[in-house]
Amino acid sequence: AYAGEGYDYAARFAERKLGRNFEDLAQEMVFGPVGMRSTSYSRRGWMSGRLAVPLDSAGRWGEPQVEDSSHWNAGNNLITTAGDYARFVVSVMRGEGLTPALDAERLQPARGPQMNGRCQATPAVCPRAISQALGWVRLDYAAGPVFLHTGLNGRPGGERTVAYFDPVRRRGVVVLTSGSNGVRLYADV
Repeated sequence: AYAGEGYDYAARFAERKLGRNFEDLAQEMVFGPVGMRSTSYSRRGWMSGRLAVPLDSAGRWGEPQVEDSSHWNAGNNLITTAGDYARFVVSVMRGEGLTPALDAERLQPARGPQMNGRCQATPAVCPRAISQALGWVRLDYAAGPVFLHTGLNGRPGGERTVAYFDPVRRRGVVVLTSGSNGVRLYADV
């Protein structure tokens, strides 16, 4: 099942194996090739005046969660724009930069124990099955699978995010919200 800590383990492994900083690796291997020019795991100069201010459920303004440039959190704190995240989702949907074998494997349910996902919606819109793929939740429908990833910042006024793509129909959606009530907005999506 999903564990943000696992992303940090993978990032630390990559740093040690390649002898380079994770942020540099992410820029070189993912963000740059995909065209994500406004994406980082920690504070950067281009963020000045561009960060959404979170609003909690009681209407109180918070502070954006942005780590100092010497720190990063691979499982919790990606700072990006809707456009950059959409570029990433399109790249993932197309399998860009992957071998054909890895492209096919990454969309299959992961081996081992699976999450106990239960659909909270009406039965007509619920998937036949919910499983964990490599980095995405896989929702199996009669017309084919849809891949979903959500994010939330647990701090008061934290952000809520959802991205999904349908590789059969070649479409997807990215929703970024700046408040703890953001799930109300993207639940219908």
